[in-house]
Amino acid sequence: MRRARDDHEQATEIVGATRWNQRTLWFGPAGTISPMHVDMPDNVYVVVRGRKRFTLISPLDSWNVYPHGLLSGQAQYARVDPENPVGFPR
Repeated sequence: MRRARDDHEQATEIVGATRWNQRTLWFGPAGTISPMHVDMPDNVYVVVRGRKRFTLISPLDSWNVYPHGLLSGQAQYARVDPENPVGFPR
């Protein structure tokens, strides 16, 4: 964990301390798939072993992934799977 703390301190120096007010550490086994979503705080993603593929969408095109409604409790998730967009014409 010392190395992670050192990395965090270096990242804070680069982007500024005010941007780093939340820290979350996620672990997952091989083959883990996350549904398309929006992360509200900025992220620094580190892959310790293996690889991870990301699909990034411009905020200007976010309506094309059919986000859930604001009051749905799932507003950060897209209703469309970009790997299989069946039934979503945009």
